[in-house]
Amino acid sequence: MTLLSKILSFFSAAVLAIMVSACGGGSENTPESVAVSFIEASYAGDAKKSMELIDLSGLEESEAQVVEAKLSAMIEKQAQRFTGDNAVEKVEAIESKALDENLTRVKVKVTLKNGKTKNESIKVTKVDDSFKIAILDA
Repeated sequence: MTLLSKILSFFSAAVLAIMVSACGGGSENTPESVAVSFIEASYAGDAKKSMELIDLSGLEESEAQVVEAKLSAMIEKQAQRFTGDNAVEKVEAIESKALDENLTRVKVKVTLKNGKTKNESIKVTKVDDSFKIAILDA
């Protein structure tokens, strides 16, 4: 193998590795990414996406429907406060702490377009092989 073919093989492998890692990054499922996604969706008034991220597995179906309806209404109402200069500019996980093997508390910093910041503390639980927002105390 010539030096040129070795260099080309190395760069081909590097490009392939970058492409694979870039494709995998969008589907990251960590407590931090779930907490950030939930805050982004709820501040934007996207009740459907917010509800997809919440763990309702400990509830009966009728209870889950009531909780979903109430939380959806709260999310939509809250979003009305975060428009214009109060709109969200950036959401980032700034700290996370494992509370046990399945529960993590994530501190999320929300920066608004007017420069103000808010910190939110979100509990995230492991459900099967993914993470969800924990709204029920274990």
